[in-house]
Amino acid sequence: MHERVMQTRLQPLGIIFAKFNRIIRDLSNKLGKEIRLDIEGEDVELDKSIVESLSDPLTHLIRNTADHGIETPDEREAAGKPREGYARLAARHVGGQVLIEIKDDGRGLDTEKLKRKAVSKGILTQEESDAMTERQAFNIILMPGFSTAEQVSDVSGRGVGMDVVRSNIENLGGTVDIESELGRGTIISLRLPLTLAIIPAMIVGAEGRRFAIPQVNLEEVVRLGGKNKPEIVRGTRVLRLRDTLLTLLDLAEVLEIDSETGVAEVAEASADDVKKDVPEEGFVLVLNLDNKQYGLVVTELFDSEEIAVKPMSTYTKDAGCYSGVTIMGDGKVAMILDVAGIATIANLDFGEVETLAEEREAEESAALRSSDSESLLLFRNEGFELFAINLSTVARIEKIKVSDIENVGSGEYLNLGGKSIQLIRMHHYMPVAHPENTPEELYVLIPKLVAKPMGIIATKIVDTVETSVDLDLKTITGTGILGSTFINDSLVLLIDIYNLFEAVDPEVFQVGYIEETYKSLRVMMVEHNVFFRRIQKAFLEQIFGEVVVARNGVEAWEKLNDGDYHMIFTEIELPDMDGLEFAARVRNSDKYKHLPIIASASRNEALYESKCQEVGVDRFIMKFNKQLLHQTVMGTLESKTPLLEQGV
Repeated sequence: MHERVMQTRLQPLGIIFAKFNRIIRDLSNKLGKEIRLDIEGEDVELDKSIVESLSDPLTHLIRNTADHGIETPDEREAAGKPREGYARLAARHVGGQVLIEIKDDGRGLDTEKLKRKAVSKGILTQEESDAMTERQAFNIILMPGFSTAEQVSDVSGRGVGMDVVRSNIENLGGTVDIESELGRGTIISLRLPLTLAIIPAMIVGAEGRRFAIPQVNLEEVVRLGGKNKPEIVRGTRVLRLRDTLLTLLDLAEVLEIDSETGVAEVAEASADDVKKDVPEEGFVLVLNLDNKQYGLVVTELFDSEEIAVKPMSTYTKDAGCYSGVTIMGDGKVAMILDVAGIATIANLDFGEVETLAEEREAEESAALRSSDSESLLLFRNEGFELFAINLSTVARIEKIKVSDIENVGSGEYLNLGGKSIQLIRMHHYMPVAHPENTPEELYVLIPKLVAKPMGIIATKIVDTVETSVDLDLKTITGTGILGSTFINDSLVLLIDIYNLFEAVDPEVFQVGYIEETYKSLRVMMVEHNVFFRRIQKAFLEQIFGEVVVARNGVEAWEKLNDGDYHMIFTEIELPDMDGLEFAARVRNSDKYKHLPIIASASRNEALYESKCQEVGVDRFIMKFNKQLLHQTVMGTLESKTPLLEQGV
């Protein structure tokens, strides 16, 4: 009933978008300009009260685009542009919010001109103007009292600045962002909540005070303690969370809450004033801010609730750390935290965090190359059999109830974050025992970098271990089984998730057409990890006639001399000589420099892609994606056909 009532509040944006074609047509005639407006996302729905309040701000922005943004036909022609100007109004859902963009291909914003105008009007001092970055300078047009209009007209601003637009959007709980390139155009982005009435939020506590965090910003919650031990790196508190380095902020410190009185004051101190001691217990809220993450430490975790959002009072509306307020069931008030505002108050520097992450990545890669151990996740399927999966192939683990599973035909599915994923019970496809009983709570292992999201059902998570594996490939075999080994005197079956997924949905996971002529080719594969070596070798043997395996760059270089090769596949993180060093040596060799090279890694694509280009690698791809590997192989081979005919 609650869902239905909320849906009745939603209205499509097409109600207000419909009038803008006529507005642009009228303005084009009045201003002597040629403007084409494209509209997308009319069916995107927002709360009725937000839709009604958006009409005036959007009209102001569209008029500004026609008046100030897009040049006259003669100016555009002189600048080498089409005489007809282009504007685009688009709306779409992004992370539980609605993003509305007004884009044009006009003259763009001249930041130097904006700065001079702001200084002349007394809005900025010369020192403030000089210290501004380009992105900060774009936001000058949002400042109170600023207008670029030389004289008041009835077309766009009518003497009213963009600060009114920003105020209107912020009153709706949204934000305004501006990007521009001089001579190329401007993009104004509005981010808005779906509804003003009720939002899902996590209720948390710090020093006796309760706060609400909108769930749209909350990625996950991590309990401190055990393996999750924060540390200080170059004066910054961080938490190592899987493959990321997370900067930590303590909510009580940022808000300067007195531990005895529980009174919170808006922090005006810099980040240097924040205590550097590392919290040993509590919870870390992993928060998402414009595709960047940081951790907020709280002492208590209550529950997830749907809260009614109330506007800020005049006494607290200037506090950057809050976006609203709500009244809890017991009648007490809880402030709704502003994720961006907290980061600003704490002077959070994401650039520094990325530098630390790259340094840590390099250290761990070096450690990985010098170690033969594997990270394994051990689990059971309601029985005596013990299974293992390589931890680096797992994206996440979800704890669910049997009642959460939905049946469609013969398949089982789980609604996860608004997306439906197919569930796999291993005994349906693999030669393993059928569970006698199914517990009320299950675990779902969700692998990463696969063509179609699927989840493997487990009844118990046993442990994670670091161990050297002596893999037996012959004793126990079958669909989805990579091999077997002994860990702590227990027999463990290692799962080949990609082979298992092929059995579940062959149309999606089996590779496409393979040229028969490729069966005469000989390739080299360089891989240190025993699991990935087995998986990738089996796949490459479906394409090529012979696959020669080397465990590191030194061994691969020696094996290059024992025959002709047509392609090299190399992992980057290798012991003794890594994949980048090996690729550089191949490219510097007169005999082998024309060999196609495909490099891969299991993480941090951005870190390696530029390095691969520097040493002459043909393509870099992430591991585990067999479809992408197949496409890359086919594309590379087709571009190297004359070379393949000659051999090396």
